[in-house]
Amino acid sequence: MSNIDNTYNTFENLPLLQYRIVSYLQQNNENIWKVLKYNSNDCLSKPNLSQSEKGDLIYQGEPISSGYRCFTDSFQDDAFTDECSIIRIFPDLIVPKNRTVSDILFKIEMLSHVKIQFLLGYMNRNVYLLQQILKTLNGIDKIDGLGRLVFDQKDNRSDRANLNISNNRNYSGFSLYMSTFTT
Repeated sequence: MSNIDNTYNTFENLPLLQYRIVSYLQQNNENIWKVLKYNSNDCLSKPNLSQSEKGDLIYQGEPISSGYRCFTDSFQDDAFTDECSIIRIFPDLIVPKNRTVSDILFKIEMLSHVKIQFLLGYMNRNVYLLQQILKTLNGIDKIDGLGRLVFDQKDNRSDRANLNISNNRNYSGFSLYMSTFTT
């Protein structure tokens, strides 16, 4: 009998982690979904969406991605020309700490068409989405399969938010990096 521990991380939860983050947002922040659904500057005064309406905004791999506002991957080949806002959530970097624990860096992109950039009260739509996502996810440890999801360079030096998405024509947005660990 060997005393060697041959336990290794199998990343069983990895394929669904980004969807679980989306699901958590779906259950815990109404305003994010209003900003995604309604293109008007008074979107926050609109009625809350039903779970079904929120679900209709989540892309599930259909051939045409227009009309969807929430994606769990980094790219679709459809041109983004609709006057709308979208979010994308996906694992961007996985770094092993040892054979059983790894850091996962999630990239959350928030972008909006320039013609709908502002909400009532002089708020920038992308900055508002950034704040709402941080408010809802930062420090949360209630997402199945994830450790605590954080925005904290003490835990991961890659955690940050950048205004770095633009085509210099019709949209711009933020990239937010939040980290967690998995075992």
